[in-house]
Amino acid sequence: MFVFLSYLLFAFLLLFKGHQGMLVTDANGWLDTYQKMGWHGLLNSFDDKSPHYFYHLVFFACYKIFGFHNAYWAAFYISIHAFAATTAYIFFKKIYTTLNLPYPNPASYIGSLLFLLSAYNAEPVLWAACIHYPLCIIFTLGSLFYMIEYALHGQTISTVLFVLCFIIALFMLELSLALPLICIPLLLVFRHINFSKQRFLLLQTLSVLFIGGYLLLNKFRIWKRGRALWSGYPLKLGPHTFSVKLKQVPN
Repeated sequence: MFVFLSYLLFAFLLLFKGHQGMLVTDANGWLDTYQKMGWHGLLNSFDDKSPHYFYHLVFFACYKIFGFHNAYWAAFYISIHAFAATTAYIFFKKIYTTLNLPYPNPASYIGSLLFLLSAYNAEPVLWAACIHYPLCIIFTLGSLFYMIEYALHGQTISTVLFVLCFIIALFMLELSLALPLICIPLLLVFRHINFSKQRFLLLQTLSVLFIGGYLLLNKFRIWKRGRALWSGYPLKLGPHTFSVKLKQVPN
């Protein structure tokens, strides 16, 4: 709790002053789409080109709860950012304690604090449309944490929680596609301890299968979207409006 509260304090002090600029550009575009489509838009990810179902679930819920009040959006996003840094702390500490490295608590705290304070992470916090970045990090790190837990202890609950976290991360943002690659250095790090490579590789293989299913689903959505192309799309150039005919592109 201390870790999260301290990160929350740091994040508020550094980032809250920028809350007036949260609802801009594509954030406004999505909010306009949410207004037009309502709850039923969640069924097809609000016509998003990618299957970001969980992203739109969270973003749409924020819109329904916070409306257009920037301060409320900022308070929630900063809290998510602090929780993402806390998740990083837990993940780092898991690695350090498993390897019996000295000073796991301060090392984990400093490492995750650098993540919290990184200027690169200011954009996902202060740009409302980017909530899926910290959320994807949370669930991807959660997936890796439970992979390590399963490799160490072999408990079924770890597998269930891994599947849950990874599916959410997968339909949150494509950053999660990197998980099987992140597993490779983890295998090398844990090679000299009491760590079941077979169990770890089992979940790594499962993640690859999930990714394959995700890509097939995305391919199907793109194909279905292509067949639904309609003509007569209005293109406005200055005071003139033209009708653009879109032609079906063969597969």
